[in-house]
Amino acid sequence: MSNKQVPLPLTERVIPEVDEIRSDPSASYWLVESLDAALKRDPVDAVNDAEILADVLSKWCESRLGSEGCNCVSCEGNLISCF
Repeated sequence: MSNKQVPLPLTERVIPEVDEIRSDPSASYWLVESLDAALKRDPVDAVNDAEILADVLSKWCESRLGSEGCNCVSCEGNLISCF
């Protein structure tokens, strides 16, 4: 699979975070691919699904590492509650 990226439409390129993530060599392949896929979807559906995914993954992280070991962005930044 090639790392060659197809430029996104202008309406999506004006969001600086998108270009920053896509060009960041430390950004994971999964993150870049997921972002690109999300930008092709209905924005409300994409955000709702991303919030559900973040919640589930944060809970999974805490269940695997315990509350002291899970220092994910969601748990540390209290963006969503981690149980």
